[in-house]
Amino acid sequence: MKLLKKIIIFCIVIIAIELLAMLVMKIINERKIDYIDNLNDVIMVDNYYIGVGVSDFNNSSFVSKKYYSYKEGKMLATQAKIAKYDENMNTIWESTIDSKYDSTFYSVLKVSDGYIAVGSYITDSKQIANDTRTAILVKYDLDGKLLWQKDYTFLSDTEFYKIIDDGNDNYVIIGQSIYANMEMGMNILGGGIIMRYDKDGNLLAHNNYGGNKSGIFNDIIKVDDGYIVCGKDAVNYGILIKFKKDFDRDDGDVNMITKKVLWQKTYSNTDLVGFTNMIKVDNQNQVNVYFLESFDSSESYENSKQKWTHYIIFKLWKWK
Repeated sequence: MKLLKKIIIFCIVIIAIELLAMLVMKIINERKIDYIDNLNDVIMVDNYYIGVGVSDFNNSSFVSKKYYSYKEGKMLATQAKIAKYDENMNTIWESTIDSKYDSTFYSVLKVSDGYIAVGSYITDSKQIANDTRTAILVKYDLDGKLLWQKDYTFLSDTEFYKIIDDGNDNYVIIGQSIYANMEMGMNILGGGIIMRYDKDGNLLAHNNYGGNKSGIFNDIIKVDDGYIVCGKDAVNYGILIKFKKDFDRDDGDVNMITKKVLWQKTYSNTDLVGFTNMIKVDNQNQVNVYFLESFDSSESYENSKQKWTHYIIFKLWKWK
């Protein structure tokens, strides 16, 4: 009996040691994991801040982490994030959207009764495989409660990147809608997109410019007689375009450029993103345009990816 008792105690000690070792390894592995919490846009409202971006909410007191299964694996979702911060950047609340897979916000706008955020999300596993997304337009109340969500997709891969106030309870959004990587097609409505919505998220107007595999709008400013957008077309052409106030086009209208675009300018060469930001110079008909040159775009990506440089190029444009 004494021998049996000793054997049982020995087994219990071994199991306890193994469990302790597993716990230590779990803690070590968790410390090695890179967690995501990023803000893409921050606006100041009165004495507080509203930020939007993407997070896995690993350390959040407001939103739970979310996992999903893909290819027999368990994935930690990166979720669209909107948060309110006090003047010392302490978190007052955080919120997200109702999505099974990854999502993100790129831009936010304060409205009278809440906040409008834009971005994109993955709706199903096919989009994960094809590396495509669906654009989202989301409204929250002043306390971060989700009020409604509107999806938009024309071509396979669609994202909203920037939202601005257009007056009269309307807003204008720009982004991109293109074919998936290996998808082919001749649709003329892809590329960089510009949309107008009302306060309830109803689409009022839309237009586009650029190739259906490459066009993109990254930033927008409103001027007296229209809108100026910047972005990219083709492989590395920076584009700057001025749309009329009434920029809506009829589907299939191949004369969109002459009817709704006041002028267009291109710059060669930029990087794979193109012109990224603009600043309007007060009381002057000019904008400052920026982009990040990530590699020598006169060469192919494969030949130049080992020669990456990182610098900001400044370009000044004037218009009449």
